[in-house]
Amino acid sequence: MLDAMVIESRRWPKLNDLDKSISTNIILPQTVLNYAEYQEKLQRLAFYAEQGDNEAMQKVLDKEEVITKKNGFL
Repeated sequence: MLDAMVIESRRWPKLNDLDKSISTNIILPQTVLNYAEYQEKLQRLAFYAEQGDNEAMQKVLDKEEVITKKNGFL
């Protein structure tokens, strides 16, 4: 664990080059565009995790339901 932290710390900004090394991609997290959909996905993941249904959890993470609906429209 310490070795991983040492390797990761090489990419951290230093005080001397703070203005050059900070990128907005690092600072700004990815945003959630549809908060209701995000909450629904989290609830389904929590439900399947509680039930121990790993296959259903993976389907939610892979957005298999959305892909199936999109393919149905083709």
